[in-house]
Amino acid sequence: MGLNIDCSPWVKSGLITHEDMLDRNWAYWATFSQDVLWSLYVGRECCVLPPRKDRQIPLPWVGSEIDQAPWYWAPCKMPPQPSHVVRTFEKTCELMLIARRIMDFV
Repeated sequence: MGLNIDCSPWVKSGLITHEDMLDRNWAYWATFSQDVLWSLYVGRECCVLPPRKDRQIPLPWVGSEIDQAPWYWAPCKMPPQPSHVVRTFEKTCELMLIARRIMDFV
């Protein structure tokens, strides 16, 4: 799929937009995480390559206003809380990197 590459040079050269790069990065991390989880579930090897150490693929939107979107659940009778959707996804991806290293080691 070609998602596990740093495409920031493409943005600088005008081949793709910055938004396209963010979408590609998000798609990579979502696919990587799903691949690790599915591999653990069915007991098979992973298919999606982890990010290279020399070319890290950043998680998009970390620290953005998306995390501040209010989350509210009426039955709990608590005031609205920040959703932390992106932060939760970031930490999940970090856990998937650890899981992948364990799977590759065993």
